[in-house]
Amino acid sequence: MRLGLLDIGSNSAQLQIVEAAVGAPPLPVHAIRVPTQLADEILPDGSLSVAGADRAAGAVATAIEAAYHYEATRPRPRNSNGCAETCGTHSATRPTS
Repeated sequence: MRLGLLDIGSNSAQLQIVEAAVGAPPLPVHAIRVPTQLADEILPDGSLSVAGADRAAGAVATAIEAAYHYEATRPRPRNSNGCAETCGTHSATRPTS
């Protein structure tokens, strides 16, 4: 079985695809890294800018497409510690003006 772990961080979204079998260590198959630069998109109120949200969504879409291309049956998202601290509880907001 191929599994994918998607780590969404403040600098990049990284997808690690491994071949997994019961009783055996996971074997790396493919890795992809897509820049997010979310730390640069934090607004003064702590929310994520629209551009940052769009960039994060694009990075996730690229990683998920790669997971399906490499036949990873269970891509699992994970929010990295850096991203959780930077933008974990904040949501993207649209400018009011």
